[in-house]
Amino acid sequence: MDYLDATYLSSEANREIGRGVRFDVDQSGKVFEVANEPEALPMEVTAGEQESKSLAEFAKSGLDVYAGGLKGLAQAWVGIGGDLERLATGLRDAAMAGPNESAWDAFLMGLGKDSTMLWDTNEAKAILDKYLPYQPITEAGAAKVPGEDGRYMGEGMGEFFAPGGQLKTGMQVIRGIRKGLQKIPDMRTVPVIPFPEYGEELRAALGLSNQGVDAGKINKGGLYETRQDGDFYRVGKTSDAGSRPSDAGSRQGAGVDGVYPGTAIEVRTPERRQSVYGNQERPIDEAVQDRLTPQNNPALRVANEYNQATFNAPYNYDIKIEPSSLRKQSAVGVAYELAAKRTPGYADAVFNAYKADPELGPIIENMGIKSYDELVQASYKQMEKETIDQFRKLPISLSYHQGPGTYLDSKEMLRDVHLHNHMYVYQGGDPHEFLNVVDPETGLNSNEIFRAVHDYFGHAIKGNQFGPKGEEVAWASHAQMYSPLARLAMTAETRGQNSFVNYTPINAGLIKKMESVRVRQKELIRAGKRDDAEKLAETLRGLGGQWQYAEQASVLLPPEMTRMDYAGGIPDYLRKLQTPEGLTMEAEHYSRVQGLEQLDPSQYGTGAPGREAERLESAGAQKPRSFFYEAGAQPEPEVVSISKGKYRGKLEGLYDFDADPLGLNKIASVANTNSVMSKINAGVRNESSRMNDLERMIYERGYRGYVSGEKGSRRAVVFEPTQVQEVK
Repeated sequence: MDYLDATYLSSEANREIGRGVRFDVDQSGKVFEVANEPEALPMEVTAGEQESKSLAEFAKSGLDVYAGGLKGLAQAWVGIGGDLERLATGLRDAAMAGPNESAWDAFLMGLGKDSTMLWDTNEAKAILDKYLPYQPITEAGAAKVPGEDGRYMGEGMGEFFAPGGQLKTGMQVIRGIRKGLQKIPDMRTVPVIPFPEYGEELRAALGLSNQGVDAGKINKGGLYETRQDGDFYRVGKTSDAGSRPSDAGSRQGAGVDGVYPGTAIEVRTPERRQSVYGNQERPIDEAVQDRLTPQNNPALRVANEYNQATFNAPYNYDIKIEPSSLRKQSAVGVAYELAAKRTPGYADAVFNAYKADPELGPIIENMGIKSYDELVQASYKQMEKETIDQFRKLPISLSYHQGPGTYLDSKEMLRDVHLHNHMYVYQGGDPHEFLNVVDPETGLNSNEIFRAVHDYFGHAIKGNQFGPKGEEVAWASHAQMYSPLARLAMTAETRGQNSFVNYTPINAGLIKKMESVRVRQKELIRAGKRDDAEKLAETLRGLGGQWQYAEQASVLLPPEMTRMDYAGGIPDYLRKLQTPEGLTMEAEHYSRVQGLEQLDPSQYGTGAPGREAERLESAGAQKPRSFFYEAGAQPEPEVVSISKGKYRGKLEGLYDFDADPLGLNKIASVANTNSVMSKINAGVRNESSRMNDLERMIYERGYRGYVSGEKGSRRAVVFEPTQVQEVK
């Protein structure tokens, strides 16, 4: 069972930032996505109301804004050191950019790095908010700075009158310009299929015009019929009645070839109420499972025909991969994050790895690709072409939407595909840098087309769920339908984003909060207080709305992470790119050997046996290590008794195990704890696996080791060779 099963994450949302989508909770406490309601428009103030404001109210508003301004001025002066430090980091990263990297991108990424030694303006604000909170009492004082996170207008004005605030504003403007430019396709290198002149009706259906249009008009454009139907943009093939824009029939029961009328969402009804399926839910799910068997599976039949025609090889329905897990995919999440942030050195290191790859190296050489950026573009454009080819083979009708067509779960999507020959597909989010070609047959861009293709050939073909484990199987199911070059981009869009969202700490704290709410719900249900338990659904709804997604970025993962047999681990060339500051400690080591100048972690086990020895034999454990005591600390008597040499050295780059600044322990705990809703061992945590995952993630993020304990008696574990001096 996925440890995030109860937090439904649709495949379409996992590939988007999440704009246009929020979470809701049903009566059972299950979280699902629903459309975001538009914010209410501000009410207009009449002239009479405005004139009725008293002078005292205006004075109060002015003082309110002035108070916020003083706070903003203070936090900008306090934060100037950290802001200058960010600027220096950006300049340093720009100077260190490799020959195939953009110095401008490196500069901007340096500005955006999370940690500074000195307080920056944002940190100063957080401290003042905690100890000297500013609570506006008027409408003017409560006005927020557009685009800022929680800053009142007075604060923003006050910040701007201090050098720190001016510097921060300048950096925000630079980042905003860059983000805007990224959304503009490079017309010099990205081919765009010209949009045909279909007339005003089709243009209106595609959102190009809204004047004088019959929204229900069916537009026949060759291969497809399309129409705007309220909140839905319907797409279906003209040559296949089974895949025309959906028309709900009036008869009960399945029609021709076992196809039911309408769509799964249109016939969604409360439990025990008569529906298009009748009262029997179980036989309907059994019918879906029957359609998923190889002999009855239409998606498998189409995929097999496509692979035979394209690659002269059958589709492998029973493909085997290492199961999805934190051990397998935490490093993928790290790589995706490094790529998306344009980490200095990443592009050169990954491109060199591809050139040395026995399968992909010859392809790169034959195509004359000279850099990482050229490889990214070539891969995405090849993926785009093959995705459109696959789209032409879909035997179902589609309804594109921006929220109303969101499935409650994967089971509902499978019913829709296999029993209705129909699928809802999300249409929204930011423009994609490369997947932006408009298909003249449907008016859909290639990113919207990919969502449909992936949900069909990735999820519907085998019944793969929308959670992190189902997403990984969906990647393997669909990746085999792409050529080696196209598979690189497709892997980043699926396996890469899934790993970042579900196997890095970005949402770990939120998951723990939601689990604690579910624990309380379960306790109330056991006590017979179901009404009180249902009230906690609102709390879950609020937490679910805070779910974070991967920012859309066109990147490539290392070649090792694009293979079917990948089972985890980070390449050395990526680990070396990370230079976290970490903690420093003067430390001592006891050994059975004298005369050493360097401690080799591969010699672990030759000294006193530790309590961790058994768990380090598990697969994925970071076994090589050396143990240290803080200088002056008292070691265990059994360690001293067998030691012949004592060594001292300076340890650097250690992760603070107790403070856990990156939240690594949070994700390790979540991943190794059974859900409280589980029927077996609910809420039970596997401590050995948790510790192994935690240590491995510390290593994957470039730390030399970690330190724990009270100052003066701390102990450290170091994964790398350490220079030492023998203490006589």
